[in-house]
Amino acid sequence: MLIVDRLFAFVLLVHLLAVLLMVAAMALQATVVLLTRQAATADEVRRLLATARWIPRLFAPATLLILLSGCYMTTMLVLAGAHWGWAAVSFVVLVGLAAYGKASGKRRNMTLARLVADSGATLSPALETALRDPAPLVHVALGAWGVAGVVVLMVYQPGIWRSIIVMIVALLAIALSSTVANRRVVPADRLVRGDRLE
Repeated sequence: MLIVDRLFAFVLLVHLLAVLLMVAAMALQATVVLLTRQAATADEVRRLLATARWIPRLFAPATLLILLSGCYMTTMLVLAGAHWGWAAVSFVVLVGLAAYGKASGKRRNMTLARLVADSGATLSPALETALRDPAPLVHVALGAWGVAGVVVLMVYQPGIWRSIIVMIVALLAIALSSTVANRRVVPADRLVRGDRLE
């Protein structure tokens, strides 16, 4: 029993460190998204794209460790009589976020890299339009509120229906955040005149 307790404590430590790693990756992603939206030259975009390559290198191991350690701890807790609904919902949300983030992030970076290659020292109109696209802000909000919902589930460990309600609330928060982000997008004609985002 002592060995099991120590193993559980070690796995919990790994789980928490992986969560911190994921939060660091999310912070880096948000920083890159915000800075690319305010980039004034193609060189700035190139440097930010080089930094963005680190995001999946942080996300991938963090997600894998969270899922593996989470599965072990959930199994132990369920055997002890705890609810399993929150763990099932959290697993689905994390896998969904990881798959969506990888696909959307890779697609956007490839698009920006192609536009930067076609652009000179200054930003081309096509590159400016791509940089000010509100979709990346939605992706950041999706990840932040999704992970926040999972953290709430981990802390309170509710049943499956309450877990689903928590994630619905997170989705509503994402929708609200996306609406605010879309309203803060600067129109293209203002960008041409040299206006910057606040």
